[in-house]
Amino acid sequence: MAGSGASKVTFVPPAASVTFESFVPAGKRMKKSAFVNPRSKDKDLPILVQAIRAVAQGDSAITPELAFLISRDARPNRPTLSPQERAVLTAYASGATLTAAARRAGVAYGTAREYLERVKRKYAEVGRPAYTKLDLAERVREDRLERDGLT
Repeated sequence: MAGSGASKVTFVPPAASVTFESFVPAGKRMKKSAFVNPRSKDKDLPILVQAIRAVAQGDSAITPELAFLISRDARPNRPTLSPQERAVLTAYASGATLTAAARRAGVAYGTAREYLERVKRKYAEVGRPAYTKLDLAERVREDRLERDGLT
Protein backbone atom coordinates (compact mmCIF):
# COMPACT_ATOMS: atom_id res chain seq x y z
CA MET A 1 0.00 0.00 0.00
CA ALA A 2 3.07 2.22 0.07
CA GLY A 3 2.85 5.11 -2.32
CA SER A 4 -0.91 4.72 -2.67
CA GLY A 5 -1.66 7.79 -0.58
CA ALA A 6 -3.06 5.65 2.20
CA SER A 7 -3.87 7.38 5.45
CA LYS A 8 -1.89 6.70 8.57
CA VAL A 9 -3.23 6.44 12.09
CA THR A 10 -0.69 6.93 14.86
CA PHE A 11 -1.58 5.49 18.21
CA VAL A 12 -0.15 7.50 21.05
CA PRO A 13 0.29 6.50 24.69
CA PRO A 14 -1.83 8.06 27.44
CA ALA A 15 -1.49 11.84 27.64
CA ALA A 16 0.38 11.68 30.95
CA SER A 17 3.38 10.22 29.14
CA VAL A 18 3.15 12.15 25.86
CA THR A 19 5.42 15.08 25.16
CA PHE A 20 4.69 17.63 22.48
CA GLU A 21 8.06 17.15 20.81
CA SER A 22 7.70 13.38 20.59
CA PHE A 23 4.72 13.51 18.22
CA VAL A 24 4.09 16.90 16.70
CA PRO A 25 7.21 17.23 14.52
CA ALA A 26 6.34 13.89 12.91
CA GLY A 27 2.72 14.98 12.67
CA LYS A 28 3.66 18.13 10.81
CA ARG A 29 5.27 15.99 8.13
CA MET A 30 2.28 13.67 7.69
CA LYS A 31 -0.44 14.68 5.24
CA LYS A 32 -3.25 12.36 6.32
CA SER A 33 -2.88 11.26 9.90
CA ALA A 34 -4.64 10.89 13.20
CA PHE A 35 -3.41 10.84 16.73
CA VAL A 36 -5.58 8.51 18.75
CA ASN A 37 -5.12 7.23 22.29
CA PRO A 38 -6.69 3.75 22.27
CA ARG A 39 -6.31 3.28 26.04
CA SER A 40 -7.92 6.55 27.07
CA LYS A 41 -10.69 5.84 29.56
CA ASP A 42 -13.00 8.49 28.09
CA LYS A 43 -12.72 7.17 24.53
CA ASP A 44 -14.49 4.17 23.15
CA LEU A 45 -14.60 2.25 19.89
CA PRO A 46 -17.05 4.62 18.12
CA ILE A 47 -14.66 7.55 18.71
CA LEU A 48 -11.78 5.52 17.28
CA VAL A 49 -13.85 4.54 14.23
CA GLN A 50 -14.87 8.18 13.72
CA ALA A 51 -11.21 9.25 13.82
CA ILE A 52 -10.18 6.59 11.31
CA ARG A 53 -13.01 7.59 8.95
CA ALA A 54 -12.06 11.26 9.19
CA VAL A 55 -8.48 10.48 8.25
CA ALA A 56 -9.57 8.21 5.42
CA GLN A 57 -11.49 11.20 3.99
CA GLY A 58 -8.42 13.40 4.20
CA ASP A 59 -9.33 15.21 7.43
CA SER A 60 -7.33 15.29 10.63
CA ALA A 61 -8.29 13.70 13.91
CA ILE A 62 -6.60 14.91 17.06
CA THR A 63 -7.70 13.88 20.52
CA PRO A 64 -8.48 16.52 23.13
CA GLU A 65 -5.40 15.38 25.06
CA LEU A 66 -3.09 16.05 22.13
CA ALA A 67 -4.81 19.34 21.33
CA PHE A 68 -4.10 20.39 24.91
CA LEU A 69 -0.44 19.43 24.58
CA ILE A 70 -0.15 21.40 21.35
CA SER A 71 -1.70 24.45 22.98
CA ARG A 72 0.81 24.23 25.84
CA ASP A 73 3.87 24.24 23.57
CA ALA A 74 6.53 26.03 25.57
CA ARG A 75 9.39 25.68 23.13
CA PRO A 76 11.46 28.83 22.71
CA ASN A 77 11.31 31.05 19.64
CA ARG A 78 13.47 29.75 16.86
CA PRO A 79 15.27 32.17 14.57
CA THR A 80 15.05 31.64 10.84
CA LEU A 81 18.39 30.29 9.68
CA SER A 82 19.52 29.75 6.11
CA PRO A 83 20.60 26.23 5.12
CA GLN A 84 24.23 27.43 5.03
CA GLU A 85 23.96 28.96 8.50
CA ARG A 86 22.44 25.73 9.83
CA ALA A 87 25.14 23.62 8.21
CA VAL A 88 27.94 25.68 9.77
CA LEU A 89 26.13 25.92 13.12
CA THR A 90 25.43 22.20 13.49
CA ALA A 91 28.94 21.22 12.43
CA TYR A 92 30.55 23.77 14.74
CA ALA A 93 28.25 23.00 17.68
CA SER A 94 28.92 19.28 17.32
CA GLY A 95 32.54 19.92 18.25
CA ALA A 96 34.23 20.65 14.94
CA THR A 97 36.63 23.54 14.65
CA LEU A 98 35.44 26.49 12.61
CA THR A 99 37.84 25.43 9.86
CA ALA A 100 36.34 21.93 9.79
CA ALA A 101 32.78 23.30 9.96
CA ALA A 102 33.54 25.54 6.98
CA ARG A 103 34.95 22.59 5.07
CA ARG A 104 31.85 20.46 5.83
CA ALA A 105 29.55 23.26 4.70
CA GLY A 106 31.62 23.86 1.57
CA VAL A 107 32.39 27.50 2.35
CA ALA A 108 35.49 29.53 3.10
CA TYR A 109 36.64 30.04 6.68
CA GLY A 110 35.73 33.76 6.62
CA THR A 111 32.26 32.97 5.30
CA ALA A 112 31.70 30.40 8.03
CA ARG A 113 32.80 32.92 10.65
CA GLU A 114 30.33 35.44 9.19
CA TYR A 115 27.54 32.81 9.27
CA LEU A 116 28.21 32.09 12.94
CA GLU A 117 28.12 35.80 13.76
CA ARG A 118 24.79 36.05 11.94
CA VAL A 119 23.47 33.03 13.83
CA LYS A 120 24.48 34.56 17.15
CA ARG A 121 22.81 37.84 16.19
CA LYS A 122 19.61 36.05 15.15
CA TYR A 123 19.45 34.13 18.43
CA ALA A 124 19.97 37.37 20.37
CA GLU A 125 17.13 38.99 18.39
CA VAL A 126 14.67 36.30 19.56
CA GLY A 127 15.81 36.69 23.16
CA ARG A 128 18.08 33.63 23.31
CA PRO A 129 21.63 34.93 23.16
CA ALA A 130 24.41 32.48 22.36
CA TYR A 131 27.89 33.82 23.05
CA THR A 132 30.02 30.69 23.20
CA LYS A 133 30.37 27.38 21.40
CA LEU A 134 28.63 25.71 24.36
CA ASP A 135 25.74 28.18 24.07
CA LEU A 136 25.44 27.38 20.37
CA ALA A 137 25.48 23.65 21.08
CA GLU A 138 22.66 24.18 23.60
CA ARG A 139 20.59 26.09 21.01
CA VAL A 140 21.09 23.24 18.52
CA ARG A 141 19.79 20.78 21.13
CA GLU A 142 16.91 23.03 22.18
CA ASP A 143 15.81 23.59 18.59
CA ARG A 144 16.41 19.95 17.67
CA LEU A 145 18.44 20.99 14.65
CA GLU A 146 20.55 17.83 14.79
CA ARG A 147 17.34 15.76 14.45
CA ASP A 148 15.79 17.77 11.65
CA GLY A 149 18.11 16.25 9.07
CA LEU A 150 19.79 19.59 8.63
CA THR A 151 23.33 18.49 9.34
